[in-house]
Amino acid sequence: MRWLLFWTAIVLGVSACGGDDGSDSPSSKRDVGALTVYELEPGFSLGVPTSWTAITRDELRDTGAVERFSKDNPAVAPVLDGVLRSGSPMKFIALDPAAKQGFVTNVNVVVQDVPDDMELADLARSSAADLRTLGVVRGLRTSMVSLPAGDAVKITYRMQLRYGSMTRSVATLQYALIADGNSYVITYSTLPDLEEEYASAFTDSAQSLRLDD
Repeated sequence: MRWLLFWTAIVLGVSACGGDDGSDSPSSKRDVGALTVYELEPGFSLGVPTSWTAITRDELRDTGAVERFSKDNPAVAPVLDGVLRSGSPMKFIALDPAAKQGFVTNVNVVVQDVPDDMELADLARSSAADLRTLGVVRGLRTSMVSLPAGDAVKITYRMQLRYGSMTRSVATLQYALIADGNSYVITYSTLPDLEEEYASAFTDSAQSLRLDD
């Protein structure tokens, strides 16, 4: 179940690679107002600010960021195992190429099979329990919300993470939905000082999510 909560802030300090080529690339994109909407799978799309850049797993691998992050944060290293492999549940990564305070604000999408009888309340409980086992999560809160794509679990928390010799708090916002036997988890990460600045962008992005039959 840890894939459901898995991604936090690996792209700290990673410069934008800027490309849509690769095995995990969205099939298409279009600009809609202030958002670029990416079709991640047939009937499944998400918008991000037009100034943001989508990157592929291959591009992320080339930065070496995942490996460095795992070494610095052994508590979460098992969660990251396999993230760069073909067939990874990660379907999408996008980031704001304008790094602020040395941090690259980002969003990622993870899609994973779940049991047919799993309900949102079950997902909320299991996700919260898994997060607490990491030992680096603070201020965890969950609530049920309604998005245009459907009912969702909203999860907010902060993680104390190391980047080389530096420890930083990362503010994380997640929305988790269940549809057609899959969980869809959208994770937004930024610094606590930047939460207010990015709040509307995160909200607009989450509101743009579509899961159509």
